[in-house]
Amino acid sequence: MDRTERMEFDIDLRLRVLWAQIEDVKEWDIPTLAAFFRLAYGSGYIDALREVKEGDAGRLCLDHGYNVP
Repeated sequence: MDRTERMEFDIDLRLRVLWAQIEDVKEWDIPTLAAFFRLAYGSGYIDALREVKEGDAGRLCLDHGYNVP
């Protein structure tokens, strides 16, 4: 598994709550898809804020061999 695949897997783990909700979606229309994207995007911000608060900013990037932006 290369670093990109490891990063994808780590992000999937962080989004596990959202992934579980996919099973309940009967039809993927534009509003439903947009809501899912908003939740996923917001979850990323929350994770980043947690890293900063814990004094570990950029940990996700560093853990997978990427430069911290």
